[in-house]
Amino acid sequence: MPMSDFILEIYGEEIPSSAQHLAERELESAFKTLLKNKSIDYKKIQVFSTPRRLTVFLRNVAKLVNSEAIELRGPRTSSNKEAVQGFLRSNQIQNIKKLQKKIINDSEYFVFTKKNPPKKTSEIFSEEIPTILSSIKWKKSMRWGNNNDRWIRPINSILCVFDKCKIPFIFAGTNSDVYSFGNYHYSTKKNKCLDIKTYEKKLKKNFVILDRVERKKNILEKLKKFCKSKNLIIEVDEKLLTRVCDSIEFPNLFFGIFDKVFFKLPDFLLRTVITEKQDYFYFKHKNGEVSNNFGFVSNKGLSKKAFLSSGNENVLRARFSDALFFIKEDNKINLNDRTEKLSKIIFYDGVGNLLDRSNRIKFLTEKISEKTGKDISKIKDYLNLSNVDLTTEMVKEFPSLQGMVGGYYSQLAGINKELCLAISQQYKHSFDSREKNHLSFSLSISQKLDNIFGFFASRKKLSGAGDPYGIRRSVLSIINITIEKKIDIDFYPLLFECKNLYQQQKIKIDINFFDILQFLNKRIVIYLNELGYSKNVINANLLADSFNPYTIFLKTLKLSKFLRSSIGKSFLQAFKRLDSIVGKFDEKMELDKSLFIQDEEINLNKVINHCSDLISLKKNVLKIEDLKVLNDITKPINDFLDNVTVNVEDKKLQYNRKVLLLKCKNVLNSFYNFSSLENL
Repeated sequence: MPMSDFILEIYGEEIPSSAQHLAERELESAFKTLLKNKSIDYKKIQVFSTPRRLTVFLRNVAKLVNSEAIELRGPRTSSNKEAVQGFLRSNQIQNIKKLQKKIINDSEYFVFTKKNPPKKTSEIFSEEIPTILSSIKWKKSMRWGNNNDRWIRPINSILCVFDKCKIPFIFAGTNSDVYSFGNYHYSTKKNKCLDIKTYEKKLKKNFVILDRVERKKNILEKLKKFCKSKNLIIEVDEKLLTRVCDSIEFPNLFFGIFDKVFFKLPDFLLRTVITEKQDYFYFKHKNGEVSNNFGFVSNKGLSKKAFLSSGNENVLRARFSDALFFIKEDNKINLNDRTEKLSKIIFYDGVGNLLDRSNRIKFLTEKISEKTGKDISKIKDYLNLSNVDLTTEMVKEFPSLQGMVGGYYSQLAGINKELCLAISQQYKHSFDSREKNHLSFSLSISQKLDNIFGFFASRKKLSGAGDPYGIRRSVLSIINITIEKKIDIDFYPLLFECKNLYQQQKIKIDINFFDILQFLNKRIVIYLNELGYSKNVINANLLADSFNPYTIFLKTLKLSKFLRSSIGKSFLQAFKRLDSIVGKFDEKMELDKSLFIQDEEINLNKVINHCSDLISLKKNVLKIEDLKVLNDITKPINDFLDNVTVNVEDKKLQYNRKVLLLKCKNVLNSFYNFSSLENL
């Protein structure tokens, strides 16, 4: 079947970065669905975006699509000749020999298989593309003129070509055509494009690099070349690089210099102003010191280099001057005085203000440090400074710097370095192996734990896959930090401490602890499952009154290893036999050892008592070697089940044997919840 290529380009006003990525995903999905549903053969689909255009390539697309054959039922074969002739005439069938006979509902009929001619793919595209374009679920969209169709920004032109011919349709008041436009900074000339090769060639000639990956590569090469010439280094921020690539069609890289007087600003602030506020690139010297060089990307040509560099240097100077002003103004107010300002800022509706929150974080940090054996008595009185930077002008201007600003201002005030670092790092979601400041981990966990509890106390609801309040991320962060730093804490009792704190602060709350625990457990299942552990095995380690991520992780690790061993497989098989017999039996009778008749009963009770003692001794966190004790109980379980009749006529004896099995099940389930394991 003959094949050809297809191009669709929607060209218009500036498209935001996030919208570009969304449109790429949606267009690719929609075209794949169309091609599949219409049985259109093709080799490859590619979707590209720039701030001015969205482009779809389909390579080696079938020009014709075979239509499905339709079976037409005629009269019964026993019908008179006139009925058969009428069926032939109405369907323009020349000869009765083209009919077939088919049994339908116990009767024989004439049938005719009508083969429709193949449909042109170009006709399908013409009919379906407006529907595809209308289907994109923009977060925000607009209409213009008298059109009902919506798009992210006004459309200037639509190019749509298949097999070197225009695919005619109208969308948002714009007729499709065979023309494209280059980079508007250089030319507004129309370029006729009838195939992919010509289209790509003319775009490049007119200063458009269609592929984001190629634009990134182009920028990185120029950055590396600059670094080599200046003996500098750059740590490339992938998010910044993507953001920059999504703002230009042809990356021209320029460089500027800022006055070294601004080195009085802390490094983190310099970097934030350069990269977040301005989307510039930030450099360092090889000794780690910040360079006063910066780089930026523009669509505009190299002929405007001096003008562009000077203009961006002026903008950066103004930004740095603003930052110095904020620091000066903020430090006119003592940090302790700022704590009172927190009382004017609401945390969540109905659950207090930020002063209440800072006092709760202080309390939780003390508790966590106490449980982990860390002495913070010398600095605990300063812990309520953790949130004071939320009252500063600097954080209002740079929200992403909350915590960092607080740590910096605390440092200027001469506060303990360990606490300053902890305040700076309290919003971090993970810490690398070089981080040793335990107070940072405790404060970070406390801040997130209070956020989670406050959210549930406010009775807010999570919906969909988003995380607008950062609750899912907070839980995953606590899990990550505790496992990463081997922090052995059961957070469930701390939730009750949180409730007591709210009551002490005279804040009335109604909270369901089961809902919180269920939410926490769901997150750790997701976290450990992504590390490669079976959900089945993870769930076997979850308790109804505990949430200790580090312990859950250790137990999941050990149980996974144990169940892969021959000892583990044999034990689980024996346990499942026992579990199936006990079922839902939960008799409260005490076990009566005087009723033991057979050696198998005595032996099973002896071994299960030893297991129970081991759990108490090890506080329920067992080494993998300890799990081998379960091998000692595999044979006694099998011996009991093979040789002892449970359902005897003597009800007292029957119940006693069931109580023994129930005791065995409960003790073993206190190692892990073996009863929950399925399909292993």
